[in-house]
Amino acid sequence: MNIKSTLTPAVACAACGETLDAATDPAGRHAPFPGAWSICVKCGNVAVFDTDLRLRAPIEADREALKPPDRAALTTLRCRMMQVRGASRGKFLVRWIDDDRKPRCPSNPAYPDGMDLDARLSAENPDCTIELVHPTPGCGHYEIQCSICGLRGAVTTAGRPDDPRSVRMTCRPMARA
Repeated sequence: MNIKSTLTPAVACAACGETLDAATDPAGRHAPFPGAWSICVKCGNVAVFDTDLRLRAPIEADREALKPPDRAALTTLRCRMMQVRGASRGKFLVRWIDDDRKPRCPSNPAYPDGMDLDARLSAENPDCTIELVHPTPGCGHYEIQCSICGLRGAVTTAGRPDDPRSVRMTCRPMARA
């Protein structure tokens, strides 16, 4: 594997404050360029390179220019980074699927920072909380699968501030031997 890193002007991540001063393409194919997307290695926050290769928050035009396969790849990569960092204890396979459409209704102002979904079937049974990338770049859904109990589920998103930021799900009972 040929990993390529490029030094960039140092900026603080808007979400966590981590100093970001390089961009790395694990495939070794690309250096950063104006309009390219970047993901903070500490918190998974997304940003876009400006003309001076400084990172800035994405604007609506950036989101609209991102094609559906690239949006899905970006969000799936952020999910994997969260798993590596241990946000979901590494036992969940999380993939975001882009539905390539716009939301039809406004965001719920009661959840400006996202919502935590409680999808448990019972409070007595074991459960897990899965941290999700928030907000997503558009309408779509997360496919979630637990690698331990086999639980599978889906959570829809609309690319708005009130998107789910986590979901709590009841663990699937294991088969008895």
